[in-house]
Amino acid sequence: MRHQLLSFTVSRKDETKKMIQNVNDSIPTLLLGKPGSGKTHLLTLLCRHLAAHKKDFLYIEKFKPVKDTLIELCMTLKGRPTKKQQKQIKRMTIKELTENIMPLLEKKAESAGFILIFDHLEEITSSTADILLHISNLCTVFGACQYIRRIRSLKRFFWQFDLLEIGPFSKEEARFLTEKLIRQSRIKIKCPGFFINQVVANTSGIPLSIVETINRAKQKGTVTRAHVREMFIHGSGIKEVDASPFVILLFAFFIVMRFVYRGFGEYQGYALFGALTGIGVFVRFMLYRQMRRPTQG
Repeated sequence: MRHQLLSFTVSRKDETKKMIQNVNDSIPTLLLGKPGSGKTHLLTLLCRHLAAHKKDFLYIEKFKPVKDTLIELCMTLKGRPTKKQQKQIKRMTIKELTENIMPLLEKKAESAGFILIFDHLEEITSSTADILLHISNLCTVFGACQYIRRIRSLKRFFWQFDLLEIGPFSKEEARFLTEKLIRQSRIKIKCPGFFINQVVANTSGIPLSIVETINRAKQKGTVTRAHVREMFIHGSGIKEVDASPFVILLFAFFIVMRFVYRGFGEYQGYALFGALTGIGVFVRFMLYRQMRRPTQG
């Protein structure tokens, strides 16, 4: 699902200015932030700036398998390939595509250069990162991701970036965005003060959460206090509770009980809590993997 992109920005002047400066200085830049914080919106504004200044670039909205990405990059660098050339490019292997892309990028580097823009870079694999690392030596890469996985092969790729952390809005900024969207959408609200306060309080300063909350309000017709109370708030705006202390205490309890049972010579209890510890580690690992998956939509 492609989210609605606003025609304006709120409180992102420093980030926008830094991105444009890094374009001029050919500095790879990575936007890092939670889902819904506005990374895609900033990349879209960057694309508009590049297009207005007639700079060569390729924006990849959703990170694809490496071969599909290289095919798209190769076709972009070749300009307008014929249907025959397109078929030839699609039949190439990853190695052949890379070999064709490198000299094309070298030509671009000799002139105005080329800018490669990726969204959702948290989805890249180790093998993909190695290929992109070679490509990034001949072009400027801009990207956005929710997190950086702590894998050695990925660190080599991400170390090159100038990191721009995109945080949530302050209450004042969230209020300003909410009020501007209400005026822009022309929503009829019987309790504007109550509605705005609830939006600011329940969205945690996440821009996408604010936008989607206003979109839901538009579907209500005239918004009343009852509508505000029952309104569903986007999941990205819900505050998270850190369960780490509880998990640590639970594992500590299992370990202590193992020693207690071992001390009393009760090996059945010792084995039981050993098994519970193993199950707990497995469950924690699976939950961690699930949480690290990219948010859909």
